[in-house]
Amino acid sequence: MSFYIKIFYTLVWASLRFTSTDTPKAKLFILREREFWGSSVSIIIQGKKIAELSQNRYIEIELPAESTVIEISRNIQEKIEVKAVITLEANKTYYLKVYRELDYFKDQLMLGRLGTQSALQELKHMKKYNFSAIP
Repeated sequence: MSFYIKIFYTLVWASLRFTSTDTPKAKLFILREREFWGSSVSIIIQGKKIAELSQNRYIEIELPAESTVIEISRNIQEKIEVKAVITLEANKTYYLKVYRELDYFKDQLMLGRLGTQSALQELKHMKKYNFSAIP
């Protein structure tokens, strides 16, 4: 093999080795429990709509380890009700839960962090969101 071909293959190998697939990732689960209201909620991460999550579903997604903006809205209202910023660390798993806070004065979506044990218990009774249906 000629010297130039070896150089070419070395450069291609080096560029493939250091592409974005090597960036550190974190795993994020967003759960939505079964409640008495039926409309789906939109999950928007870094400004991109990821899912329309209906009742008793969850998403599992790998994201770059960085500061991440998560927004949630009810599809019937189309306005952002929850906006959270979470700093994801490499090789860690995060569990967030969308729930509804309802009292005499308000009806509001909330986003809370779950511990690993609680999340794993809840995930047993939920269905995974089908990402092939992403809008």
